[in-house]
Parts: sequence; structure tokens; C-alpha cells
Amino acid sequence: MLHKNAKKVISGVLGTCLVLQLAALPSLAQSSDVPNQTQTAVTAQENSGVQTLASTSFTDVLLSVGANNTQMNATWYAAQEGAGYVLVAKQSQLVNGAMPENAAKFDATSTPANESGKWSNQATITGLEPGTVYAYQLVNGEEKSDVATFTTATNGAFSFAFAGDPQIGASGNADSDTQGWDKTLGIIADSTQFDGVDFLLSAGDQVNTANNEDQYNGYLDHDELLSLPVATVVGNHDSSSNAYDQHFNVPNESELGVTNAGGDYWFVYNNTLFLALNSNSMSTAEHKAFMEQAIAEAGDVDWKVVTFHHSVYSVASHAVDGDILQRREALVPVFEDLDIDVVLMGHDHVYVRTYMMDGLTPITESDKYTDQDGDGIPESVTNPDGILYVTANSASGSKFYTIQSTKYEYSAVQNQERVPNVSRVDVSEDAFTITTYRTSDMSVVDTFTINRETANTSLLQKTYDYAMKLSTEGVTDTAKAAFEKALTEAKNVLDNPNATQAEVNTAWDNLLEGIWGLGLTQGNKDVLNLVIQRAEAMMDEADKYVEANWKTLVDALDAAKKVAEDGDAMQEDVDKAAGDLLNAILAQRYKADKSILEDLIGKAKGMDLTGYTAESVATFRTALKAAQDVMADANLSEDDQKVVDDAVAALSAAMDGLTAEGETQPSDKPEATDKPEATDKPEATDKPEGTDKPDATQKPEGEKPAPTGDTNNVMVPVIVVVVCVVALVAVVVVARKRKH
Repeated sequence: MLHKNAKKVISGVLGTCLVLQLAALPSLAQSSDVPNQTQTAVTAQENSGVQTLASTSFTDVLLSVGANNTQMNATWYAAQEGAGYVLVAKQSQLVNGAMPENAAKFDATSTPANESGKWSNQATITGLEPGTVYAYQLVNGEEKSDVATFTTATNGAFSFAFAGDPQIGASGNADSDTQGWDKTLGIIADSTQFDGVDFLLSAGDQVNTANNEDQYNGYLDHDELLSLPVATVVGNHDSSSNAYDQHFNVPNESELGVTNAGGDYWFVYNNTLFLALNSNSMSTAEHKAFMEQAIAEAGDVDWKVVTFHHSVYSVASHAVDGDILQRREALVPVFEDLDIDVVLMGHDHVYVRTYMMDGLTPITESDKYTDQDGDGIPESVTNPDGILYVTANSASGSKFYTIQSTKYEYSAVQNQERVPNVSRVDVSEDAFTITTYRTSDMSVVDTFTINRETANTSLLQKTYDYAMKLSTEGVTDTAKAAFEKALTEAKNVLDNPNATQAEVNTAWDNLLEGIWGLGLTQGNKDVLNLVIQRAEAMMDEADKYVEANWKTLVDALDAAKKVAEDGDAMQEDVDKAAGDLLNAILAQRYKADKSILEDLIGKAKGMDLTGYTAESVATFRTALKAAQDVMADANLSEDDQKVVDDAVAALSAAMDGLTAEGETQPSDKPEATDKPEATDKPEATDKPEGTDKPDATQKPEGEKPAPTGDTNNVMVPVIVVVVCVVALVAVVVVARKRKH
């Protein structure tokens, strides 16, 4: 078996006389393992589909992902000065394994390489079709490489390999690290677990020393990379030299987030936007500006994936480094604002998968998780909130870090067995799955899936469009608020591409209830307001009414005002409040007219009872007491006027009946022998004056107030009629709405 890194010169045989001449030319290796018997200029490893380039003029050959599926980037070192180019044709167009004359030509740019005597060439291949096998050939001057092939992705679902920190040279033995990396690349190329992967994402620290070309050879000099495109990020061990930039031709590279190795860049692969940050730059503002611009330019995608080197959620040696915590505090809120789905990282040489992260807070429990084995560690999540963060362990085994004893709440799964790992990521419209394997035996370290249910929103959309045309005029406040809330919630669900069917159904149910609620119209309050005005006018004359029913009026007025102010009050509520208040008004009575009685009592209390007989004085006092009781009775209404009048008559009679001592009463005329002596007769001056006895017919000036019944008797029929008419109209309107 030929070693993969051997430099091969294989001559074609046209005849024994031409052997020496052909041996001096750049040769094309022949392979019989080609579809449709077409021979291509590639060399196959024994029992393997891996290619090699058989030319000493081209080294460090690498394919990198393009800006999108129609592009592919190529990089190589050449021994010739000056820019080279790439010839590209569909594999089916090869002529006896050679590039056709009409092969597309893509010019490269060339700069002196970090490696002495070499020039870095970088070209971008465009116009590629999906799901197609292409052949390519590198050309510099008179030198041509062998023909190699790559396959473009088909539209729709795709897969990629995810590797962390190969860091060739980190162990102190670059050859050993290279062998570990070679094994991982072989697994990606040949194992069934990685069948069909479209490219490799390498999470930084490709080498241990930024400008060490031998270490870069250890990373790049693998035949698998001739056909497997790579997307890399700048690690802290890559950042200080432009060697990284000379080896990796990245698409859409920004002038933001720049170090010696390069800046941030982005690409779209099928339905997914990848945002690759150079996290060696600590400028969050630049990273944010870059991502905002890239998201705007990328347009509509299903997934947004961020990748960078320095893990912000890890559990090993770098977990609490100051610069790591600084990146976490600064970058995570930006990712949240930009609605990032997944973040893939390296740096800490340990495997960590977080819970879904709501900003800086782990979502440790959620009904959106699936935990089939019940160990509290979810295996999947459906339509999640938040972001998934994954830190990759070393893919070469060059270096591992020990998990710290501290418990990190964000860590759902963490693993360190000092065995290299490599992950397969499968992406479709409705699922993002990452499965991590041990390269030692291909057993699974961890797997996790983000599921997205695509909900049917057609019925909700039609109902929402209908609801937008409805009027809320005259609707009760609560019904209006409920309708507007349901309308807003429906809009939010329609705008949410991750909304579940359950969320759509709930929004639809709530919107229907909101629409039905529009039939709850406010009652007509015109009559109620008139009755309230009448009752409020009575409040200003409270002292004219008896107290017995006054509280009923006060309470009814308070209740009526609340109904009048209630935006949810319907007609039956309004009619009841108006009726209750009207009844309370009708129950009121003016107080009985006690003005004559009051004056009479005043005079009676001022009388001097000296000289009157005990019997007449007793009668007087009894009548006065009775009159005072009547005067004090606050519940006597105009209907009780006779009680007042009787008290006036009785007190007047008692006052008139006061008899001076010795004076003969008409009914008690004394005998002749009983006639008092002249000396016993009181002096005229001792007899009370006639003016001290008020005449029973004497009345105080002023007229008796008109009873309230007179006014009410006018108002009652009018109000009752209006209330009945309004109630009848309301019943008809409600009946019609319910029928509708």
C-alpha cells in the first residue's frame, strides 16, 4: 500500500520507445475504480476512496467551503513564483481521465508564503451545481497537479463533521499528534457513522505554534482533505501569525474581529447560516456589527450557527478564566438578541453540552425536553427557547484538560476520558442533531437533537384576517380587551416560525372566543344617567327627607354610579341599576311639617307655671312631653302629618287649660259656701296674662312645604316609560346578535 503522503510519479505507457520521454513530464496516476469505466487522474489508497495528488510542486492543498453551495475555495502552496489557477470540470466531462479543453479556469491570487521558497495560492471556484461530482486540477506555470475530485452538496438536509483542537505539536510530539489527527480524518472519510458528511468544521487551534509550517503540514497533509472541504476558526495558538490566513481561504471575510490570522467570516450552507468569529479579538462591538451585517445579507435561513474557539461554557481548565467570563458576559446577550440557535466551540479540550440557555440562565427543566431514560439529562428538545452551546474535546488527542470539581449548573453533559472525540452534525429543516463519538471504538459519548415542529397555521391565518376587519365600537371594555389580546397573540404565533401546533391551536381558540365576545355590547345608559342626576339633586336636600329610607337611596345611587362607570355593564345590568335607584327615589318621603309644633313647643317651654293648679300643670306637661316626642321622631313623613297636628292641638288645649289656683273651672263650679274670701282672691297682677296662652288657631307665618310625592308623581311615569322602552330595545338588539 502506498503511503498517503508519498510523492508519486506514475507514467502512462504509450510504448516502450516513449517511456523515458513521458517519465520527464508531470504524470497522471491511473485508477481503475472510477464510475462508468471512466479513468480519472487520481490515485486511490488500497481499499479506500481517498485521493492523493502526485506532484512535488503542490503542497498543503486544501478545499474550503465557499460563500454558498455554488462556490468552493481552494488553497495550495506552490514552488513557482506567480499566481496559478484551477481548472474545473464535471467528472463526467473528463477525457481519458484528463481535464477537457473547455474546463473552467479560476485564477488564484499569490503571495509569498510563510514557508521559505513557497507561494500561497488561493482561488474561488464558482458556478457549481448541487449534488455534482467535480474534477479539479491545480496549475502553476508549466506545473500541473493530478486531477482530484469533490462533490457538491444536494439541496435540503446536510451533514458536517465537528472537531475540536487538533493542535498539532501540543503533546511535544508532532508526529504522534499528526497520527491521531489522521485517524480522525480517516473515520470521517470512511466510517459508516460519518457517511455522507459534506464538510469539516474545525473549532480552532489547528496547530500549537502559529508560524510552524511543519505543524501545518501535520494538519493539512492528509489525502482526505483533497475532497473534504474545511471550515476553520482562529484559535489562540493560530492567531499570532499570518500563516493561518495563507493556508485557509475563507469566504466573506470581514475587516471586523481581525488579528494577524484574519477576521470574522460567514457562509451559508443550504438552509443554515454559519457565523465564524475570531474570538481572539475581544471587541464585542465588532463581532456584533459583523453578525448583524451577515444576517442581513444572508437572508432567510432555517438555522443560525455561531462558531468560535474560546468556549464560554466549559468545565475544565479554562472554565473560569477572566477572559472567558468576559466573553460570556459580553457575547451571550448578543447571541440572544440575534436569535442564534447553536454555538460550537473548542479551547478547553473537554466535551461539554449545555442545557438550553436562556441568556446566562440554564433551562434545566422544561416540558419541551425529552428525557427517555429519566436520568434528568434531556436527549432532545422541541421548539425550544434559548441557545445550545457545545464544546468539542480534542480531535487528535494532543492534549486534554481535567474536569474541575466545581458544579457548573449550565452543564447537562460533560465528559473527559482522554480519548479523542469527533462529532457528526445532521441538519434539516426541522431538526439539528449533534452526535459525539470516541475515536477509539466509535461508541457514543452524547447525542442531542433540537426538533422543530412545523405547525399548520392556515386556519389561524384566515381567522386572523377576518378578525382584523371587525369593529369593537360599543363593545364592553373586558370583551374588547380580550379580543385585542387574542389578536396580538395570534399575530405573534403567526410570526414565530418555531411555533408548535399546540401554540397555534391555542391562539386560534382564544381568537375565536375574542370574536364571539364582540357580541357583548355595552348597555344604553341614557335613562340611568337621568335617574342618577335626579338622585344627586335630592342629596343636596337630604335634611328635608325622613331618615327611614334614606340609606336605601344612598346605596342605590352608589351602585348606579358604578354601573354607569363600568365599561362592561350590559343592558340588563344598566336596567337593574336604574330600576333600583328609581324605586329608592320613590320610597323617599318629605318629613312632616313640624314648624307650628316647633314654635308652640318653644312657647310652652318658656311659660311660667307658677300659680297654676297642679292638675292643669300636669295635663300641660303631659301634652308638652307628647309634643316633644312627636317633634323628635325623625321618621314622621308627610303621611304622618295628622300625628303632628294632633300634637299641636293637644298642646294648645293643655296650654289653654292651665288654671290659676282658686279659679273655678267651668265643670267644677264651687258651692256658695266655698267662694273664696275677697282677701283670698289673687291680685289681678298675679293672674297670667291672656297673651301667655296662645290661641289654638294661631299659626306661624309661612306655607307648608309641598310634599315630595307631588313632584314624584310627575317624574315617575316619565322615567318608567323611558326605562321600559330602552329595555325593550336592548332585548331586541341582544336577541338579534345572538341569532346572528
